Amino acid sequence: MGVPRMQVKGYRKAGKMGNSLGIGIPKEIVEKLNIQPGDEFEVSADPSTGVITIRPVKKITLGEGLTPEMREELKDILKRYENTFRNLKDR
Repeated sequence: MGVPRMQVKGYRKAGKMGNSLGIGIPKEIVEKLNIQPGDEFEVSADPSTGVITIRPVKKITLGEGLTPEMREELKDILKRYENTFRNLKDR
């Protein structure tokens, strides 16, 4: 038997943010999850259920030992195949 998971909830109304709508994240959730300004999130929706899911984007840092040339080549590959990688992620 594992440790019970505690869920943090909050209620918000959607508000106008430029040409979009935005929903603020309650302070308790921001603190519990240590969300910082500039953090990135993936937002998806299931139209059949109306459920919106928000997940943090996990940043991958390049490991030690890569030469500047290797870093540039890796950046080029990631940029060139960005759509392919994005589509693989959604499978």
